[in-house]
Amino acid sequence: MASRFLRDRRAATAVEFGVVVPLALLLLIGEYTLTNAMSTKRKLTITAHEIADLVARQTSVSSTTMTAILNATAQIVSPYKMSDTSVVIAELTTDANGNTTVTWSQAVNCTALTQGSTFTLPAGMTVPNTSMIYSNANFNYTPVLQSKLFGPMVFNSVFYENPRVTSSIPYTN
Repeated sequence: MASRFLRDRRAATAVEFGVVVPLALLLLIGEYTLTNAMSTKRKLTITAHEIADLVARQTSVSSTTMTAILNATAQIVSPYKMSDTSVVIAELTTDANGNTTVTWSQAVNCTALTQGSTFTLPAGMTVPNTSMIYSNANFNYTPVLQSKLFGPMVFNSVFYENPRVTSSIPYTN
């Protein structure tokens, strides 16, 4: 009876199916989560770039213009939720000694940079007597199928843009 049981192959396919399907589902879920995360990160990078670019094209920025630009963030971030997104936009000015300070800053869903505070630019970006637009976008990403393996993450994207029309962009209320 034991030898007949060992020779019987009728259920082999069912056993193989039972072993392979969980692994295939795990791979599929992982692939979907990774693709969704990459798409979200790419959308955040586009948001940081576009917000900096919109400000860099201005000759001056008023509170009304800045509100419109920051409100555009919701359209750029779509289809992701704006409530999970925070954006800081600022003009940074570097003096003749290479010290960079925040000229003005505005934010949505977070705290703006403090006007007059020092700012450390990445290595090689400090150019004396210049201004640049700084944009920092964050997104609180929660995977669709949340687990300990794919837990909540915070994506960040920073972008620097030189003013395009003038050497600096004054902010007026």
